[in-house]
Amino acid sequence: VREEFNRAEALQNDKVPDGVREHLQNVKVRIEAHGEANEEFRTKRREILQSASSTPEAVKVELEKLHDERKAAMKEIR
Repeated sequence: VREEFNRAEALQNDKVPDGVREHLQNVKVRIEAHGEANEEFRTKRREILQSASSTPEAVKVELEKLHDERKAAMKEIR
């Protein structure tokens, strides 16, 4: 929590060089995007697992597909 405060403080501090402030802003954007991607993944995973009409094989295929999509999304974020 303290690190987040320091980053937020640095983004608003005029004494911090522009390059550092820009880098911190980019880091913040990547962290937020990563968190959103993880939340979306967990939601879709939960929906797949709770799907009562799917067979175990279908669930496995859907989960593998979801994992592949997540890998691709994480590569884009980095």
